Amino acid sequence: MRLRALLFAGTALGCVAVASWHAADFAAAYIEEREKAYLRDILTAAGELWLEIEADGLLVTLNGIAPDEATRFGAVQMVQSVTNAARIIDKTSVFSDDPVDPPRFVLELLRNESEISLVGLVPLHDPSGSETIETILEALPKGESILKISQTIETSDQVSSENWLGALTFGLRVVSILSAAKVSVEPGFVSVTALVESADTKERIERKLTKERPPELQLHLEISVPRPIISPFTFSYHQDGSEVNVSSCSAENEHTLNSLDEALRQVTPEFAAAEVCDLGLGAPNEDWSKALLVGIAAVQSLGKGSFEVVDSEVVLTAHEDTKIEKFKAVASSLSAELPENYKIRSEVFEPVQMDASKKSERKTTSIVATLNENGELLLEGAFRDDTSRQAIMSYATATFAQHTITDETSLDSSLPDGWAVRVLAGLDALSLLSAGSATLSADSFLVEGQGTERNLRERIRDLIGDKIDGASISVSFDAEAASDEQMFEDELSAERPEVCIADIGAILKDQSIAFRPGSSHINPSSRGVIAAIADVLRNCPGSQVEVAGHTDSQGKEATNTLLSKARAEAVTEALQDWDLPLIIFRARGYGEDIPIADNGTAEGRRQNRRIEITLFSGAPVQEQAKRTSSNVNCENQVSLILSGKSIEFGVGDSTITPASQPLISELASALSSCGGTEFEIRGHTDNTGRSDVNRRISLERAEAVLSALREAGLAETVSLTARGYGAEMPIADNSTPDGRAQNRRIEMHASSGPDAESMSQQANTPETGATDTSNGYETDGQE
Repeated sequence: MRLRALLFAGTALGCVAVASWHAADFAAAYIEEREKAYLRDILTAAGELWLEIEADGLLVTLNGIAPDEATRFGAVQMVQSVTNAARIIDKTSVFSDDPVDPPRFVLELLRNESEISLVGLVPLHDPSGSETIETILEALPKGESILKISQTIETSDQVSSENWLGALTFGLRVVSILSAAKVSVEPGFVSVTALVESADTKERIERKLTKERPPELQLHLEISVPRPIISPFTFSYHQDGSEVNVSSCSAENEHTLNSLDEALRQVTPEFAAAEVCDLGLGAPNEDWSKALLVGIAAVQSLGKGSFEVVDSEVVLTAHEDTKIEKFKAVASSLSAELPENYKIRSEVFEPVQMDASKKSERKTTSIVATLNENGELLLEGAFRDDTSRQAIMSYATATFAQHTITDETSLDSSLPDGWAVRVLAGLDALSLLSAGSATLSADSFLVEGQGTERNLRERIRDLIGDKIDGASISVSFDAEAASDEQMFEDELSAERPEVCIADIGAILKDQSIAFRPGSSHINPSSRGVIAAIADVLRNCPGSQVEVAGHTDSQGKEATNTLLSKARAEAVTEALQDWDLPLIIFRARGYGEDIPIADNGTAEGRRQNRRIEITLFSGAPVQEQAKRTSSNVNCENQVSLILSGKSIEFGVGDSTITPASQPLISELASALSSCGGTEFEIRGHTDNTGRSDVNRRISLERAEAVLSALREAGLAETVSLTARGYGAEMPIADNSTPDGRAQNRRIEMHASSGPDAESMSQQANTPETGATDTSNGYETDGQE
């Protein structure tokens, strides 16, 4: 009974508790709704309908996007004015119509020879819809030279700026050109840091990239050239009183250059080591600078003499006027002062004898080749057998083709093996001298003399290479002869415009400038031809260039004239776009008035439709006589006569052989019909031998042709001039016998009329084939 009473009491208390909890929950919900309603009424009255309110017990949460920050701040302050700020959770924000800033697309392309690495952030897709990474990998250079390509590229689906694709395409192009480079690509900007092997390559790459850069792209180039490895390291110092000459110089750093300046300016105040020294790697040891300074001091104490170093081999040479006692003392002192590992050899200088007065003193166990300043080569001594003598004399005749060669040798079968190799090496060395001698025996090899190259000693060592051990080379720089040669070079360079026009003629011979039929619009396929012509003209500042347009005879004459002029102007404008401010242009249209072929045939009309580029001197066009049909016929005859034929000369001289006289007579007869026309006869050689001698013999051969034509009865109404260009205008590779043979040639150029350089035919020496250097033609129809 008591237990039942207790259960009843517990049940009653539980009911009371539940009832109390429901009452409390109802009260809290009532308060939350009432507060929400109260705050909503206040905000509605204020017009802040964007703000949403949530109540959770005592906490009030604000949500919504305000039209601006001021509105958001005002509404929150309004709520805080009627509700404790500690109870408010502010989750409001401000509306913005600005798009999300696009990511910064940057791609780093690193190439180290056969390895390419890519790092950066790029758009997921390119404008064509392809994946950008795949596009990049497809554009990278391929082949056996590329062994590894690695990439750590992230992508973004954000759209790139319009300048991104152009920058990326150009950057990939740069990586395909340079084998050691870092290329940074950003929208509208490409930065290139690269290493190339030479200054010439650096200039060529910079010019190429600048030319290919899209107009809207900014390009930063930082291309450097590593210091070359110099081997051997050399220094050659000569002094004769107050006259100082450094014919070769290798320096490992700026410190050595400054030390040389300080030492040599005591004798020559204006001396600048940087102008004569090659800066590079390969010094034999860290004492190189010290060795040079003590050597210079030794020669300065003598007053006259020379100091030469090849790596660690030192030669001190005294002048013939130096007292032997003084020289020995200076040589001994130098030996003590030189750094360790430098070996010194001292010798008294004996001038090279240029005559044969000591011929009786020569031993038959040696060969002495003597070259004098008059172009005479004397060979004395002995050969092992007649076969080797004939072979070596043939080699000497080819090498010294412009010299008179005297053979005073005999035979000695006791000479050692390898004798012919030593003789050939001696002749090679002598070919680099303007005067000197090569004295050869079984156990010695001595080359003495003078030349016009500053690094003469090194050139000789490179030439004889490993063929001769223990060669002694005592040569000096002939400053006066070098100056005369430079003056000749300067005079030749003043005529550079003619060379440029000849080069342009060769370009147009192979690739014509084509237009759309009946218009002056240049075909896109001809952009490469325009670029090649611009490259040539860039090397000819100050040239006055006429761009001449020509048509065939079809259609109205007036229309043809206008079309030819419009095409000439289009080519002129295209060339000027390549930034040639130092070239003076004029465009002329000659219509159908100056044909070069028969307009009665399709092939003739094709040839007559052409663009020609020539030089002009500023004379009015009216003063330039148009070429008549007889001029055209004359030039065609000359071309026909010279095709496949040659004017033959004696080996090594300018005497025209009797076998060529019929060709001379035929040529003179054809030229006699060219009254009023000027022809220039040009002589050319290969690059074997000295450049000044090559120019001389090329001029002599051109003059010989001119004289022969006059003697054959050529009319005086045809003006002829002769000029020698030596080896300056090769048309083939001089490193091969066939190339050298092609470069030894005689050319004939018509040099009057508005298209003076358009006719360029040549007669050749027996070693060459005919070469046509005339201008090229358009390939399209004009209508």
